[in-house]
Amino acid sequence: YYNSDEGSSFCTSCPAGTYDPYYSSTSKSSCLPCPQGTASSLTGVSECTICSAGKYSNVQGTTCLTCSAGTYSNAGVSICADCAAGSYSSTGSSFCSTCSAGTYANVRSEFCTKCVAGKYSAAGALSCSSCSAGFYSNEGSSSCSLCQAGTYTSSGGSSSCIQCPAGTYGAFSGLTSCQLCAVGYYMGTTAATSCTVCPTGSVATEGSSACTVCSSGKYASSPSTCSVCGAGTYSGGGAIACLACAAGSWSLSGSATCSFCSAGTFSSSVGLSSCQMCPAGSYSSGGATSCSLCPIGTYSTLSSAVCKSCSAGTFASSVGLSSCQICPAGSYSS
Repeated sequence: YYNSDEGSSFCTSCPAGTYDPYYSSTSKSSCLPCPQGTASSLTGVSECTICSAGKYSNVQGTTCLTCSAGTYSNAGVSICADCAAGSYSSTGSSFCSTCSAGTYANVRSEFCTKCVAGKYSAAGALSCSSCSAGFYSNEGSSSCSLCQAGTYTSSGGSSSCIQCPAGTYGAFSGLTSCQLCAVGYYMGTTAATSCTVCPTGSVATEGSSACTVCSSGKYASSPSTCSVCGAGTYSGGGAIACLACAAGSWSLSGSATCSFCSAGTFSSSVGLSSCQMCPAGSYSSGGATSCSLCPIGTYSTLSSAVCKSCSAGTFASSVGLSSCQICPAGSYSS
C-alpha cells in the first residue's frame, strides 16, 4: 500500500500484477511489477505468488500462463522448456514422459507415434529403425521378429515374410532368400522347409515343382535326365533301366516293347536290333530263336516260313536242301 497525501484517512492498494514489500510507502512508484515467474491477481500485496510447475510468467501479469502441450516447466519460471525428442507432454505439465518402446516423438511433441509395420524402436526414440532383411515387424513393435523357416524377406523394412515358392525351400529361420530344390528333388507347395526326392523312374532339374516320369522307351539315366533305350532293349514308363529283348524278338532304339521275329527269320540271342533270315533249306515260324531244316522230300529258299514239297519228277533225299534233284533216267517220282 501507499499514501501520498498528508492527513489521509486510508492507504491506496497497489494494483493487481504489482507488489510493495515496504512499509510507509508514499507513492504509486513504490508498487513494483511482479517479477518473471510470478503473478498476482489481488491488489495490495507485499509479494507476488510464484507460478506453479507447469505454468510460467514472462511479463508483468495478474495470472500465470499454462505451458502448452509438448513443453513443461518447474515452479517460478518465465518460459516453458521444450520436451526433448523421444518424450512428450500434455498441457500444463511439470515434466515430460518418455515414449515407450515401439513409438517415437520429435522435439516438442504432444504424443508419441507408433512405429509403422516393418520398423521398431526402443524407449525414448527420436525415430524408428527399419527391420533387417530376414526379419519383419507389426505396427508399434519394440523389436523385429525372425522370418520362420519356409519364409524370407530379401530387403529391410518388411511388414511380413514371403513364402518360399514351389520348387524352393527354406530350412532355417531368418532367411533373405530361398534355396532351389536340388537335381532329383521337387516341392509342389509353398513355404516348404525341405524338398522331396523324386520317385524311382522320374527326374527333376534344379528348382522343380514336380517330377517328370520317364516315358516308355526311356529310362532315368541320372536324377535329372531320361535317356532313350538303345536298339535291342525296351522299357515301360518310369523305368530306371532298359531290358534286353528276349531271343526271338528285336527292337529299334526308344522302343516301349520288343517285336517278334517274323516267319522266315530268327534271333538266337538276347538284345538284338534285328532278326536274321533263315538260310535256304530251312524255315521258321514267328518269334523263332532258330531255323528248322526242311525234311526229306521238301526244300526252301532264303527266308522261308515253310518248306515246299518237291514237284513230280524231282526228289530230296536228305534234309535241309535248297532245291530238289531231277529223277534220273529210268526212275520217277509222283
